[in-house]
Amino acid sequence: MSTLAPLAQIAADVATLRRLLASDEEAPAGVDREDLTADLDRYLAVDLAQKCDAYASVIRELDANHERLKRWQADLGARRKTIEAQKQSMMDRLLAAMDALGVRKLEGEASCFVALDSTPSVSVTDEAALPLELLKVVPATSRPDKAAIARLLKRGEAVPGAVLVKGRHVKRTL
Repeated sequence: MSTLAPLAQIAADVATLRRLLASDEEAPAGVDREDLTADLDRYLAVDLAQKCDAYASVIRELDANHERLKRWQADLGARRKTIEAQKQSMMDRLLAAMDALGVRKLEGEASCFVALDSTPSVSVTDEAALPLELLKVVPATSRPDKAAIARLLKRGEAVPGAVLVKGRHVKRTL
């Protein structure tokens, strides 16, 4: 199997061949229109098809890698939470043992644990009973309802501050 030219080069060559075939320009010296047509047919029937398959193969591999990384990320997140919970459980057991023994410090040959009083934290038991001056106002946020805006614009209605933008994308079908 021969090495294919980059896709951009194939596209440029096809555009050049189409331009030459569609115009009254003379073909380059030593090349006739039949040769140009044969080159164009080869590009469209063989080179472009092979390049399409090569792109699809790489994109499938990228999709698979993406999915593997998403699963790995989820697995790592779950593992991190498990490890954090195990650590907290061990620290809680150490504190309970220290309290039961009536000691503030446990020492090993290479480690030491000290029971400390934590900084007091507030626990709100009834938010409705708090005075207003002790409540923070959190402003509501807003964001455009793009689905509703799209419906209006597609019906031909003007929406100040919004327009429909028609983009293009490629979808792999095989």
